[in-house]
Amino acid sequence: MSPPMRTAAENATLPEAARAAVEAPDIGRIRADIEKLCVQPRNSLTHPEFHAEAAEFIADELGESGCEVSRHDFTVPSEPEPRPGLNVIGTLSSGGSEEVSAREAPAVLIGAHYDTVPGSPGADDNASGVAVMLECARALSSLDRARPIKFVAF
Repeated sequence: MSPPMRTAAENATLPEAARAAVEAPDIGRIRADIEKLCVQPRNSLTHPEFHAEAAEFIADELGESGCEVSRHDFTVPSEPEPRPGLNVIGTLSSGGSEEVSAREAPAVLIGAHYDTVPGSPGADDNASGVAVMLECARALSSLDRARPIKFVAF
């Protein structure tokens, strides 16, 4: 069961920057990100070059949002022949006025997969999820944070 949506009255109690982030995502930017990601199929087996381009785009966007960007290389073991995989990780560190230290507060994780099934440009597999994740990074970068936030493109 998902939590109930915040009401306008509840949003009014948020600090101004948080209220703006919650109420006004940039739909045009989300659409542009989806269109950018859907130019070519991003399956890492059949189109590794497009998969790599998508990873670089995501890393660039997370970096522009103020995230510290890292990459996690791994091997996909479930294939007839193992192949390389890559997770792109953007981290917004804590640093708000809360008294919880970064070491004590677990990170919040927001993630989406960026590969596609073979032959699909992947608007719903999962460019839409990646685009929303990127918009969350942009919106949350301007807020005080009591805990780190990690954005992971799997």
